Amino acid sequence: MKYAYSSSLKIVIAASTFKASKFSSMDLYCPCCGERVSFFTESLGINNKRAHFRHYHGTYRKDCENYAIGVNSPYRPNKKINEIIQSAYAIYFEKRNNNYSFLYSVKFTEAEIQKYQAINSYLHLTVVNNNKSRDIKTEINHVNFVDGKRTFIRLGDAGQKIISVLEDYTSQIDFIRRITFFKMLGDGDWTDNDFIAKKVPNGDDERKYKLFLNEKYILVVPKYSVISNSLNVIRSEKYIFENVDVYFIEFNKIDISAKEFCAKGGYELCEGKAVLDILWPPCVEIEDSHFVKGNVLFMKTNFPIVYGESINTHQVEDYNKFSCVSIDKEIILDSENIHYEISPFIDVTKACREYDNLNIDYEEATEYKTQDDSACLISIYGVKKLNKNQKIKLNLSREVRLYKSNYVVKIVRYPMTVDSHKNIINDVILYNRKSIRFFPYEVVYNGDNPYIWEYLIQCRKTHAINKKILELLEGEKDD
Repeated sequence: MKYAYSSSLKIVIAASTFKASKFSSMDLYCPCCGERVSFFTESLGINNKRAHFRHYHGTYRKDCENYAIGVNSPYRPNKKINEIIQSAYAIYFEKRNNNYSFLYSVKFTEAEIQKYQAINSYLHLTVVNNNKSRDIKTEINHVNFVDGKRTFIRLGDAGQKIISVLEDYTSQIDFIRRITFFKMLGDGDWTDNDFIAKKVPNGDDERKYKLFLNEKYILVVPKYSVISNSLNVIRSEKYIFENVDVYFIEFNKIDISAKEFCAKGGYELCEGKAVLDILWPPCVEIEDSHFVKGNVLFMKTNFPIVYGESINTHQVEDYNKFSCVSIDKEIILDSENIHYEISPFIDVTKACREYDNLNIDYEEATEYKTQDDSACLISIYGVKKLNKNQKIKLNLSREVRLYKSNYVVKIVRYPMTVDSHKNIINDVILYNRKSIRFFPYEVVYNGDNPYIWEYLIQCRKTHAINKKILELLEGEKDD
């Protein structure tokens, strides 16, 4: 088979260009029949075979082997692939104003909204738990849905499955049948009044979905289930739902007991090492989606950005220490513990507009204690990420900046008193013109003269320092 559909990256991949890894080959499906497939590399020798995808045992169909996709024709998923696309990562766990609930996530395009609104269609969800069921009907119109944007439908308590009916299309999604994990999104913490977590799909005997160390998870199990003693349970909530028990946990180590417990739910416990930093432009994070202004994204990763393996676009340029990605549609990045969905900034998104006119607050202090992990220390030596509850001493060259989704919202600076200081810089430069290469780590200055700090900051930008000033600083010249 020449092609496969990747549900993680939401693209059809050719075997001839596919680069397999234990992460990118997790979610491959036959684009013809929708059954799972595996990737096999090119083999040399007597039985020489080209790289190809192959069905799992018992799901082979001859028409799938002969299935081909036109080079210039868009891929139209069949009914089973559509079900995979719609059901993957569709269930969420939310805490809002100290109230807990499960959510169902769905998207419609503008054309679909217009189509269903014209015939007064409803999305009909049925939550089934044993012999009981609850119906939730949502009218499809421009009041309830926005073009291409995720809409959350409140489910309340959990059940074993969800039956979704829309006109003549019916699909069934597993809800909470067994051990189920939800991954906390963004900077959410268990002590927050508001947070949201996304369901990690359950695997099976042939394929298990990944859980990672040092990530915040919410474990949901059927009522009165016994959990492993090896789990690092931060808090348990056994009274907020009638049908399930909830545990807030974090994996700090991998041991046999924890791995066996996760495996019962269809998960594999791993040590995630993938790191992604968005350098520019500023990025707004809303639930598990990210929005950027402009059509170019600069980012730094510790994993290769390869089409079909970790990203769903060919429009990537690699530089020495960063990558540049062109964005004209939704971009998906997927590797180990990283899964980012990034889209162009759309003004009609109400939540995005809240970031348009963010103001920066200024505070003066000689020392600052961080309240969360959204702060950075800015100095002539660069930028350093600060941890929660970390104390930092400030001076005229050190300031703390607090961020909200990559926007600066507060700057904490050292109090500036310039009256008692003299500007010795201009006089020294006037009579001593020779400059040498500036190395920040060689300059040690602990004084409070703002003129000197301003000059040192300028030296960092120009990579040069006046030789005489350097000698004065090395001689511990008074302010």
